[in-house]
Amino acid sequence: MEAVLVVGGNRGDVGRTTALVAELLERRAGAITARSKIYRSAAWGFRADDFYNCAFVVETTLEAEALLDTLQDIERLAGRDREAEQAEKRRTGERYASRTADIDIIFYGDEVIDTPRLTVPHPLFRQRMFVLEPLCEIIPDKADPASGRSVRELYNELKGSNKGSNR
Repeated sequence: MEAVLVVGGNRGDVGRTTALVAELLERRAGAITARSKIYRSAAWGFRADDFYNCAFVVETTLEAEALLDTLQDIERLAGRDREAEQAEKRRTGERYASRTADIDIIFYGDEVIDTPRLTVPHPLFRQRMFVLEPLCEIIPDKADPASGRSVRELYNELKGSNKGSNR
């Protein structure tokens, strides 16, 4: 199954963390068949240092929720501390927190998944330029299985809407 992932972070050496994530994806999730460059963007939904994001296409044999478990384990191995993030969110009152690595499943083949643990396509990807821009680099013609619209169409629409900022 082709899984499309976006990896982001804004703590530590993000370039090194992204390289580690790529290595762990290859070992634990499947072969990387495409990878975007790393994009820098302002934090989305809260005030923090800029984030760095990269999109990957991974050919995986894992079922969707097994992939989610694997990705969360990779995040942990890359230094993500969800307890510290929760403490930061309580302290700041923000919805989001800075992190070393966050891996989102944007697409899982052409499936639409809605379980208590996982929603695919990612429910906010159409509103996030920092997701659409790297996706547009590597899979511009990929159709969003929920809307039928291509990544390029979604990117161009968001870019032209003045909602393309990250705040």
